[in-house]
Amino acid sequence: MRFHDPHDESRGPHLVEVPHPADPHADEWLVVPSVHLQCVGRTQAGRRCRNRVMDGRSDRINGGLSLRWSTTGVLGVYVMAGSTDALRAWREQRCVKHDVPGAVDACAVEWRPYSAEHDAAHFTQHIPPLPRLPEPGQDWSEVPEWLVHLWHQGLFQREHLDLPAGATYKPGRGWTA
Repeated sequence: MRFHDPHDESRGPHLVEVPHPADPHADEWLVVPSVHLQCVGRTQAGRRCRNRVMDGRSDRINGGLSLRWSTTGVLGVYVMAGSTDALRAWREQRCVKHDVPGAVDACAVEWRPYSAEHDAAHFTQHIPPLPRLPEPGQDWSEVPEWLVHLWHQGLFQREHLDLPAGATYKPGRGWTA
Protein backbone atom coordinates (compact mmCIF):
# COMPACT_ATOMS: atom_id res chain seq x y z
CA MET A 1 0.00 0.00 0.00
CA ARG A 2 1.49 3.32 -1.05
CA PHE A 3 0.20 6.83 -0.52
CA HIS A 4 1.67 9.66 -2.52
CA ASP A 5 4.02 12.04 -0.79
CA PRO A 6 2.11 15.26 0.01
CA HIS A 7 5.26 17.19 -0.89
CA ASP A 8 4.99 15.88 -4.46
CA GLU A 9 3.04 18.77 -5.94
CA SER A 10 2.47 17.02 -9.25
CA ARG A 11 0.07 14.61 -7.57
CA GLY A 12 -2.96 16.19 -6.04
CA PRO A 13 -5.39 16.95 -4.67
CA HIS A 14 -4.42 16.28 -1.07
CA LEU A 15 -6.54 15.49 1.96
CA VAL A 16 -5.49 17.78 4.81
CA GLU A 17 -6.47 17.82 8.48
CA VAL A 18 -6.28 21.21 10.23
CA PRO A 19 -7.60 22.42 13.59
CA HIS A 20 -11.03 23.98 13.24
CA PRO A 21 -10.78 27.79 13.65
CA ALA A 22 -13.73 27.99 16.07
CA ASP A 23 -12.53 25.04 18.17
CA PRO A 24 -8.78 24.32 18.11
CA HIS A 25 -9.43 20.92 19.73
CA ALA A 26 -11.67 19.84 16.84
CA ASP A 27 -10.24 18.95 13.45
CA GLU A 28 -11.54 19.76 10.01
CA TRP A 29 -10.65 17.86 6.84
CA LEU A 30 -10.07 19.85 3.67
CA VAL A 31 -9.31 18.90 0.08
CA VAL A 32 -6.55 21.13 -1.29
CA PRO A 33 -4.88 21.24 -4.72
CA SER A 34 -1.49 21.67 -3.03
CA VAL A 35 -0.16 21.79 0.52
CA HIS A 36 1.83 24.84 -0.61
CA LEU A 37 -1.13 27.09 -1.39
CA GLN A 38 -0.74 30.21 -3.52
CA CYS A 39 -1.95 33.54 -2.11
CA VAL A 40 -5.38 34.67 -3.31
CA GLY A 41 -4.61 38.39 -2.84
CA ARG A 42 -4.88 40.82 -5.74
CA THR A 43 -1.79 42.76 -6.76
CA GLN A 44 -1.75 46.45 -7.73
CA ALA A 45 -1.69 45.30 -11.37
CA GLY A 46 -5.03 43.53 -10.77
CA ARG A 47 -3.59 40.01 -10.99
CA ARG A 48 -3.46 37.22 -8.45
CA CYS A 49 -0.42 37.31 -6.14
CA ARG A 50 2.17 34.69 -7.06
CA ASN A 51 3.54 34.22 -3.52
CA ARG A 52 3.01 31.01 -1.62
CA VAL A 53 1.05 31.49 1.59
CA MET A 54 3.87 30.49 3.95
CA ASP A 55 6.74 32.27 2.12
CA GLY A 56 8.39 34.93 4.26
CA ARG A 57 6.50 34.08 7.48
CA SER A 58 8.39 33.74 10.73
CA ASP A 59 5.82 31.27 12.12
CA ARG A 60 5.59 27.94 10.36
CA ILE A 61 3.16 25.10 9.82
CA ASN A 62 4.37 21.58 10.52
CA GLY A 63 2.79 18.58 8.92
CA GLY A 64 3.20 15.05 7.77
CA LEU A 65 1.38 12.15 6.22
CA SER A 66 -0.68 10.05 8.60
CA LEU A 67 -2.75 6.94 7.90
CA ARG A 68 -6.33 6.84 9.17
CA TRP A 69 -8.71 3.92 9.27
CA SER A 70 -12.14 4.26 7.61
CA THR A 71 -14.97 1.85 6.94
CA THR A 72 -13.86 1.49 3.30
CA GLY A 73 -10.10 1.31 3.80
CA VAL A 74 -7.18 3.50 4.81
CA LEU A 75 -6.96 7.23 4.17
CA GLY A 76 -3.69 9.09 3.68
CA VAL A 77 -4.20 12.40 5.51
CA TYR A 78 -1.72 15.28 5.66
CA VAL A 79 -1.97 16.54 9.27
CA MET A 80 -1.07 20.21 9.74
CA ALA A 81 -0.26 21.98 12.98
CA GLY A 82 1.36 25.26 13.90
CA SER A 83 0.71 28.67 15.37
CA THR A 84 -2.82 30.03 15.27
CA ASP A 85 -1.74 32.93 13.02
CA ALA A 86 0.01 30.64 10.54
CA LEU A 87 -2.98 28.28 10.34
CA ARG A 88 -5.37 31.24 9.92
CA ALA A 89 -3.25 32.70 7.10
CA TRP A 90 -3.11 29.27 5.43
CA ARG A 91 -6.90 28.82 5.67
CA GLU A 92 -7.49 32.36 4.34
CA GLN A 93 -4.78 31.72 1.73
CA ARG A 94 -2.94 35.00 2.28
CA CYS A 95 0.80 35.62 2.09
CA VAL A 96 2.57 38.01 4.47
CA LYS A 97 1.99 40.96 2.14
CA HIS A 98 -1.77 40.33 1.79
CA ASP A 99 -2.39 39.16 5.38
CA VAL A 100 -3.55 42.64 6.38
CA PRO A 101 -6.96 44.26 6.91
CA GLY A 102 -8.36 45.71 3.73
CA ALA A 103 -6.46 43.40 1.35
CA VAL A 104 -8.55 42.53 -1.71
CA ASP A 105 -8.78 38.97 -3.04
CA ALA A 106 -8.31 38.15 -6.72
CA CYS A 107 -10.12 34.81 -6.36
CA ALA A 108 -11.72 32.52 -3.80
CA VAL A 109 -9.70 30.13 -1.64
CA GLU A 110 -8.86 26.87 -3.42
CA TRP A 111 -9.59 24.39 -0.65
CA ARG A 112 -12.99 22.85 0.01
CA PRO A 113 -14.37 20.77 2.89
CA TYR A 114 -13.86 17.01 2.60
CA SER A 115 -17.05 15.08 1.87
CA ALA A 116 -16.90 11.37 2.68
CA GLU A 117 -19.78 10.80 0.26
CA HIS A 118 -18.02 12.40 -2.72
CA ASP A 119 -14.30 12.17 -1.88
CA ALA A 120 -13.79 8.84 -0.11
CA ALA A 121 -13.24 6.86 -3.32
CA HIS A 122 -10.45 9.20 -4.43
CA PHE A 123 -8.49 9.19 -1.15
CA THR A 124 -9.10 5.65 0.16
CA GLN A 125 -6.73 2.73 -0.33
CA HIS A 126 -8.53 -0.58 0.00
CA ILE A 127 -7.22 -3.01 2.57
CA PRO A 128 -6.55 -6.51 1.28
CA PRO A 129 -7.71 -9.44 3.42
CA LEU A 130 -5.90 -9.15 6.73
CA PRO A 131 -3.27 -11.79 7.43
CA ARG A 132 -3.11 -13.35 10.84
CA LEU A 133 -0.92 -11.23 13.09
CA PRO A 134 1.91 -12.89 15.01
CA GLU A 135 1.85 -12.94 18.78
CA PRO A 136 4.26 -10.63 20.66
CA GLY A 137 7.81 -11.90 20.36
CA GLN A 138 7.10 -13.81 17.15
CA ASP A 139 8.49 -13.00 13.72
CA TRP A 140 6.73 -10.06 12.06
CA SER A 141 8.76 -10.33 8.85
CA GLU A 142 5.92 -11.92 6.87
CA VAL A 143 3.37 -9.25 7.84
CA PRO A 144 3.03 -6.44 5.24
CA GLU A 145 4.79 -3.24 6.28
CA TRP A 146 1.64 -1.11 5.98
CA LEU A 147 -0.21 -3.40 8.39
CA VAL A 148 2.61 -3.32 10.93
CA HIS A 149 2.56 0.49 10.69
CA LEU A 150 -1.19 0.64 11.35
CA TRP A 151 -1.02 -1.62 14.37
CA HIS A 152 2.07 0.04 15.86
CA GLN A 153 0.67 3.55 15.45
CA GLY A 154 -2.89 2.70 16.50
CA LEU A 155 -4.27 5.32 14.08
CA PHE A 156 -7.85 4.20 13.77
CA GLN A 157 -11.06 6.16 13.57
CA ARG A 158 -12.78 4.26 16.34
CA GLU A 159 -16.14 5.98 15.89
CA HIS A 160 -16.56 4.19 12.54
CA LEU A 161 -15.87 0.84 14.17
CA ASP A 162 -18.32 1.35 17.07
CA LEU A 163 -15.51 1.06 19.62
CA PRO A 164 -15.34 3.05 22.86
CA ALA A 165 -13.34 6.27 22.90
CA GLY A 166 -9.69 5.61 23.68
CA ALA A 167 -9.76 2.03 22.35
CA THR A 168 -6.50 0.96 20.71
CA TYR A 169 -5.31 -2.18 19.01
CA LYS A 170 -2.21 -3.88 20.38
CA PRO A 171 -0.71 -6.75 18.35
CA GLY A 172 -1.37 -10.03 20.13
CA ARG A 173 -3.72 -8.40 22.65
CA GLY A 174 -6.54 -7.13 20.45
CA TRP A 175 -8.66 -4.05 21.13
CA THR A 176 -8.29 -2.48 24.56
CA ALA A 177 -10.28 0.36 26.09
